Amino acid sequence: MTETTAISFDALGERTSIPITISEARFKILCQVPFLGRTLATLELTVKNSTVDKNIASKLRLVLPLGATVKKFEFLKASGDGDDPVWYPAAAVPKKKAKEVVYKEKERGRDVAAVSDLVSGSNVFEIEIAPLPYKREVKCRLEFLFVGGSEEIEKFATACFPTAHTSGGVPVSIMVEQPDEDVRDEDRAGCVVGECFGNTHFVCRIPKPVFLGNPAKANALERIAVVWDTSASMMTSGVDERFGRIEDLASKCGKVVGKPVIFELFVFSSGPIVCIGTFDNAENLIESIRALDYDGGTDVTSLTRLFEGFATRTGEKQIDTAIVFSDGMDSLSRTPNFSDHSYDMHFPVHCVATGDAVNMRCLNSIASASLHVQGSVIVPKDDNYDAILYPQPVIRSVVTDQSDEAFMGEVEDGFCCVPDHRLRHMNHTIRRDGVFVAGILDDPAFGTSTVTRLSVVVACGTEVRKYVFRLRKCSSGEPKSSTPDSTEFLDAIHLSGSSWKEGGKHGARILGHIYAEELYSEAVSVGLKSGIDTHAVQQELAINYGFCSPESSLLMLFTVQQFMENDILPPVGHPVYNDPEVVDARKLRRAESHHKQGNNTPKRGEIGSLKTDDQLKKVIHLATRLEVFLKEPIESDTTHTKDAIPSEDLYGGAG
Repeated sequence: MTETTAISFDALGERTSIPITISEARFKILCQVPFLGRTLATLELTVKNSTVDKNIASKLRLVLPLGATVKKFEFLKASGDGDDPVWYPAAAVPKKKAKEVVYKEKERGRDVAAVSDLVSGSNVFEIEIAPLPYKREVKCRLEFLFVGGSEEIEKFATACFPTAHTSGGVPVSIMVEQPDEDVRDEDRAGCVVGECFGNTHFVCRIPKPVFLGNPAKANALERIAVVWDTSASMMTSGVDERFGRIEDLASKCGKVVGKPVIFELFVFSSGPIVCIGTFDNAENLIESIRALDYDGGTDVTSLTRLFEGFATRTGEKQIDTAIVFSDGMDSLSRTPNFSDHSYDMHFPVHCVATGDAVNMRCLNSIASASLHVQGSVIVPKDDNYDAILYPQPVIRSVVTDQSDEAFMGEVEDGFCCVPDHRLRHMNHTIRRDGVFVAGILDDPAFGTSTVTRLSVVVACGTEVRKYVFRLRKCSSGEPKSSTPDSTEFLDAIHLSGSSWKEGGKHGARILGHIYAEELYSEAVSVGLKSGIDTHAVQQELAINYGFCSPESSLLMLFTVQQFMENDILPPVGHPVYNDPEVVDARKLRRAESHHKQGNNTPKRGEIGSLKTDDQLKKVIHLATRLEVFLKEPIESDTTHTKDAIPSEDLYGGAG
């Protein structure tokens, strides 16, 4: 039996696949930033078609660690003028368009390549390259953002090339571009500010507070619904690990809650969900699970009806929490929509992610099923069950010192952050590895913003902690340390040089990538909870920041003709970026964008814009009348009515 690895390179035919030779692999750690827990790294592959005596098309399949994302794709190719080969970066384009362009370019016999996720939102990526010439080495390079430090890169390298250090194995090297002894993965709060993607970005990290561990604060867990995925992909994928988790969870529930927990077992795959039975101990539960048959695909949308049924239960049959054991790999790349019933779900839904290929986007949507209690996704490296056993700490508010005019939208200063600081109340769960508040501090289009500090209030039950981040360089007269024990003041690290402390060309880019990921996740979350389609927002974000997502692919084109014929602009750093024809096309695209924005901007007095002076007067008049009305006693005579408020007063004209 052939050992499964995290990487495979094949030329696909109608009935077979021909392995492509990977002659060398080079991993390079570009940058790590302390306490952010993110590492930017590249994988450079040297491949060769050693089998077929002609140009062929091939696909590289890559299974990334959970949480890792593809940020860049490059191809080493001769420029055609006899010069040394240069790296060609790929452009982020809508996924559907990328498929169309790849097909057309292959039909024309031109060089083309693309990177996309195999299943929408999963950690499995495919790189399609055409043509791959016979016995000629080709180099391609991918850039990733990993969760964790250098040890995650080493684990990934071993998963890709387990025989690297044996005779005949692929030569694998791991190097650090700028080693720095001060870089440690510290679990502490902190803030970093740097310039990237044309703006000044910032990222504040809040670690998970040590509020937990007191049994008196444990969740009341009496009945747990175990929802088990019996699709074919789960047959051999981490089964023993899942059994171990159930045994461990049952044991900890007994210790923390003080009494046995009732488990209800439900199974799902591509058909209707089936209730297997109720169990009062983990041993009988596991015995029943071991007898299950695995077959077919996965239909995650069936969970919607199941959770709707849980929400209607009362009394001793009421579900306290649901735990879904699945890889989230829906057969049709769907994500369940709970927006119609999420308000009725007063129980959290947690997901246990196991196996190599996992669709984290799907599992995150399942964990967000309830509007009242946010669930969590438990990944293999999670060794505790705090998210299930105890109330979770949440962000209650994000407050800045932004000017009133900018805060109200009367003027634009370019500042924005995720979560949105304009929201009065929040309920953002703090994950096991902490949470980010990220954003844009300064946008050159609007100058320097008025924001100098940002405060985050974290709560868990009745316990509250406040973090105050100074985003600008500390001025005299400001407190240097926290005064109350529950408040912590932190000065931002400003990146501006070659090491991570001084910025470097890669350090600040991590900030932009984190901001884009957080904003993307927020758009997905809002769409799931509200039922609003945020696909266009997610696609625009992925294309602007140039990363691979369920809505976008990274497309590799090489010539001006290819870009112009397919109406795509080359990315910054591409050899044809400054070609006169491309420059003209870019100017035209900008002009069209400005014209479109100008036409879409509502005028003062229209819905969605500032009110006119006359409308403001009507609003004040209406507010005064309402205040008087609410202060008057309620009349016993039901026939008595107040003077009707004219509709034009009620709505303030058009505003």
